Amino acid sequence: MLTGATGFIGSETLRQLVDRPDVSRVTCLVRRPAPVDSDKVESLVLGDFDVYGTEVVDRLAGHDACIWALGSRFAPGGDKALHHRLTVDYPMAFVDALPPGDFRFCYVSGWGTKPESVKGRAEIALREFAARRPGMEVFCFRPAKVLPRGTNALVRALYGPLSVGVDVLAQAMIRVALDKPTETTEVIENKHIRTLGR
Repeated sequence: MLTGATGFIGSETLRQLVDRPDVSRVTCLVRRPAPVDSDKVESLVLGDFDVYGTEVVDRLAGHDACIWALGSRFAPGGDKALHHRLTVDYPMAFVDALPPGDFRFCYVSGWGTKPESVKGRAEIALREFAARRPGMEVFCFRPAKVLPRGTNALVRALYGPLSVGVDVLAQAMIRVALDKPTETTEVIENKHIRTLGR
């Protein structure tokens, strides 16, 4: 499953998932259908990411991973309550609605995330939830500056190790979600993302 499929990171992640021959289905949790022409992609349109009714929960069954690329590092329009809802409440409502069983949840956080920040509170809540839920694994990705595909060499050199290509980030998250590399930790910093995504 994937959230944020129409955004910068999510759209690249979706492109790579569709291209993988071992991926049979990608369910995108969206407010409007994902604009992708692929038989693999199914849009699950939600009116509210806080509420998962019985029909929606039934459609979550059969999935074994989710890449959560929804949200923003900063409060949209300065609205702190909305930022908390998008960043903490939405992913927590999702994991709480999941049927029992093994599941990998990859959460896009951010470089330099502090425990007292909104992203930090989300990381803590998700990891605490996973500790209580048998079979649940949570991985918090902390990318630094995320660069578009095709960024020229000069710009890449300027940012250096304090950046990661969006294609590399997407590949790293997909690897953790599906390939289950043994060297993975709960919190995946930018340096490790660059290694995983190569």
